[in-house]
Amino acid sequence: MKKARKFVAMLMTAAMSASLLAGCGGSGSTAGTDGSAAGSSSAESASSVAESSADDGTTEDGEAASDAEQVLYVGSAYDASTLDPAMATDDGSYNVIRLTGEPLLRLVDGEVQPGVAESYEVSEDSKEWTFHLRESVWADGTPMTANDFVYTLVRDLNPDNALENASTLYIIKNGEAYNGGTVSAEEVGVEAVDDYTLKITCETPAYPRTFTDYMFIPVKEEMVEANGNAYGAEYETVVSNGPFTVTEWVHDSELVLTKNENYWNKDAIKLQEIHVMAGAAGDTAVDMLLTDSLDAAEFTTQASMQAVLDNGGFNSYAYYDGVQFIHLNHHGKTEETGKWLDNVNFRKALNAAIDREALVAAVYTTDVPASSIISSTELGVSEPLDQEFEISSWSTTQDVDAAKEYLAAAMEDLGVSDVSEIPTFTMLAFDSEKNVTCMNAVADMWLNALGIKCDLDLQPITEMLSKASAGDFDFWKGGQAVGMDSVDNILSQYEATKGTCNMNYEDEKYTELYNAALNAATWADRKAAVADIANYFNDNVMDLAVTWMGIYSVARENVAGVTVSNNYIDYTYAYIQ
Repeated sequence: MKKARKFVAMLMTAAMSASLLAGCGGSGSTAGTDGSAAGSSSAESASSVAESSADDGTTEDGEAASDAEQVLYVGSAYDASTLDPAMATDDGSYNVIRLTGEPLLRLVDGEVQPGVAESYEVSEDSKEWTFHLRESVWADGTPMTANDFVYTLVRDLNPDNALENASTLYIIKNGEAYNGGTVSAEEVGVEAVDDYTLKITCETPAYPRTFTDYMFIPVKEEMVEANGNAYGAEYETVVSNGPFTVTEWVHDSELVLTKNENYWNKDAIKLQEIHVMAGAAGDTAVDMLLTDSLDAAEFTTQASMQAVLDNGGFNSYAYYDGVQFIHLNHHGKTEETGKWLDNVNFRKALNAAIDREALVAAVYTTDVPASSIISSTELGVSEPLDQEFEISSWSTTQDVDAAKEYLAAAMEDLGVSDVSEIPTFTMLAFDSEKNVTCMNAVADMWLNALGIKCDLDLQPITEMLSKASAGDFDFWKGGQAVGMDSVDNILSQYEATKGTCNMNYEDEKYTELYNAALNAATWADRKAAVADIANYFNDNVMDLAVTWMGIYSVARENVAGVTVSNNYIDYTYAYIQ
């Protein structure tokens, strides 16, 4: 049946792939524990987690499933673009790299477990980390040592390489300075103390979760140097070190992962193969699941997921991977508009006048309305942040009465007696159909509820980004992926020195709260500080978060051991019952 399944899947993906080639990747976070107290820690064996997630690989009637049955067919909207962690920018690549690579530590069902490092010590300020590596090998059987990690991290930060994800490693001491060409490689905070001891010194406190990131997956120097810019473009150019290795890659069609028999924790891996079928998304994936051509798939709409669940025999998983914004320029496009946008009551009036549920119903039909800068899947210490802390929020429906009260307060603050005296604002956006519809809808909401007028400035992508970077807007339609931790991506936008575009968030209190989070010595302190930032952000409406973008996954009920780890569905310890 597996041969028939593979043939049907390839036919369907080949027929549909032309309509499914465009898209973007994102990331999110889910609840879990981190174990980030400063001091000394010895990571427990990951096999214990694998056993709890994957049991013993037996069938429902108690008989062991044969190796031939341990093959999983997974639908993916897009093919991987690379197998090089430092160049990956899409979900197709991330998902494969996480299955084939082993970082220093591994995230399993939201909990940090050992990876290549079997234990570590950390300084009291959580900046100096000493990892004790196990005597593991690459998939080709050759030894892996601390020098492989030093080579990888320095290579990724080398300004001559101009690698896409170098900024992810700026947490390493002098990482940003080296990438910017102002210090030498020898000054980067990575050191091989001996073959199996790696020391990493960080600019700010780090946590065990930090070292589960795919950028802490080593690359083999011999393969990188032999292939140059072509490294990762084909599976033959890569030797991996994780649970699986790529053994076949038909671009835009199918990528085959095979169990790595040289993986240090191979006994915890039950699947013999994972077939990733490119172009299997939306209605195509629904059909493939219902015709037994796939075992699992991800969707960007709850409706697609529900279409599968309604047929029975499937389990579901979900997380948020991004947020849609109508960004505010607190200085304004002009001095006059800046006076209004810098007024907290005016920002509250705008926020209350947005009907986010209407936007989801009419425009972003795959999203959910945002009620906070923090999503419901933002990681806390042992459960979602909004369950561990009291987080303020705003209404997801339009509240005209509240909006008018805030506007009246803003007008009093600024000495204005009539709405006609309020200037017309400029709304910058990429000229796609959804962006145009969204911005027109919001402009109408503000006009009808408050009498606030806006002009649309629709631009091609390059011009739009140029204007955004120059602060040439009052409102700007943008988005942001959710990464390892909100402090490192979403919340960093609003700290004056770290914003990705010139949105002029110069708020001393916010910067103080942000720095408290950035420099928290423990994960618990970090998350408490994040809650403080979220409340300050929400209470002062520092920006207009509109919707959260969800990822929804289904897998057959006979597929066990599937977990949601941080910002992806993880099949590492999955197995067929």
